Amino acid sequence: MKKFSSTLKSCPLFLGLDENDISKALECICMYKKEYKKNEYVFRLGDKMKYLGVLAKGSIFLEKEDFLGNKTIISPIFENDVFGASFYNERNSLPFNILCSEKSTILFLDIDKAFNTSKSCCCLVYKIYKNFVDLILIKNINMNKKLIHISERTIRNKVISYLTEESIRSKSNEFYIPFNRQQLADYLCVDRSALSSELSKMQKENIINYNKNYFKIIKNLDFI
Repeated sequence: MKKFSSTLKSCPLFLGLDENDISKALECICMYKKEYKKNEYVFRLGDKMKYLGVLAKGSIFLEKEDFLGNKTIISPIFENDVFGASFYNERNSLPFNILCSEKSTILFLDIDKAFNTSKSCCCLVYKIYKNFVDLILIKNINMNKKLIHISERTIRNKVISYLTEESIRSKSNEFYIPFNRQQLADYLCVDRSALSSELSKMQKENIINYNKNYFKIIKNLDFI
């Protein structure tokens, strides 16, 4: 378990714990590692997650697909991020697919076991529990941010809303987004061709500059 402590140090679930604390806490937590290939499903709609997931390496998406094959990306998951916080127990079925967009390594943690432990690491488990609650709140905030993006009436305004948020997150007017063009269209719930056309117009108008998933905001998007 000690070999995972340095990896988990950057995970928000273990915020405030050093590597020694994490190693000690892992004695109370059942954990295993699993490797996935690109485009391999981690879980599918309707599955149940017994363990909490931590993305150690790679990238994954939470996506919804209807019976006609239309896909909507709910959220990207970044390295060291936690997923399934609201659905990892046996009572809840997943309302989405979890798909690897590249080769990925995932750590699965049974934190319920830690919460029910009577070992000496209970003070560390309390910190993990607090972080876990904070994670759920952050996930809800992020979902509300997406609702703000897609509630905009035009494609341009959806793009402006999303790029503004990404600029704030990266603390720069230059940044990389975690989507290719089709994935961005799926995330913003718009047609890919229409999205590409709008991005091209915004670039010609010297509002933004972009190349694949690199973007640079040239004008202040709040005043467009």
